[in-house]
Amino acid sequence: MAGNLGDIKNKGIGLFVNKKFIIISVIALILAIGGFFIWRGWEKYVRGGALWETEYMKSEYFKIEETLSGRIVVNKKAGLTANIPEGWIVDSWGDGISFGSPDVKLKEDGSLIFQSIKDGGCVVNIQVIKYGLLESKGPTDAGYIRNMIMGVKSQDNNSENLKYDVLSVNGRDGLRTFYFNGDKITKMFFEIPIGQTLYSFDSGNIFSDKCVEEFNNFIKKVSIK
Repeated sequence: MAGNLGDIKNKGIGLFVNKKFIIISVIALILAIGGFFIWRGWEKYVRGGALWETEYMKSEYFKIEETLSGRIVVNKKAGLTANIPEGWIVDSWGDGISFGSPDVKLKEDGSLIFQSIKDGGCVVNIQVIKYGLLESKGPTDAGYIRNMIMGVKSQDNNSENLKYDVLSVNGRDGLRTFYFNGDKITKMFFEIPIGQTLYSFDSGNIFSDKCVEEFNNFIKKVSIK
């Protein structure tokens, strides 16, 4: 009897070890797959039944070039070109590039001094986002913005704190979104969908009316091939 109990105990230990090994192996595999997608810059999103992967085009693809008419930002891979206002500073970061008016102040480590935005500094952030559709039950964000453009053209989708319009830039229709606090614009987005790629421009927080004008002037000089 004792021998039988010993056999059962040994088998139980072996089964526990095997299960533990399997669990650890599965976790390691999940982490490896997750690490692969992080390395590629991909993320997964779900909206309305659609499942897609999202890749943010890295800042290394955005180049600053000097021309006879001033500085421009060029992303040849995305076919994007935009004029940089005179005197504006450039700040590259992992998933895009940012531009700040001359009154925007940075710390020694390059991080933003937010008070300079409150004091009237203006910012334009640019991202190029590519979507890989995994399940076609609904639109990706690029498709969602495309549907919004069609909707805004045909009807009023505005609310008290959120307003939309469609702006054509270099022959491309984009959705311009205004966020309000009372009668003041507090943030703006401009998004152009081309296929499953979304060209996104945002103003950051706005505390000065001049930043609305600066943002509009910036996006009107964008070219996408």
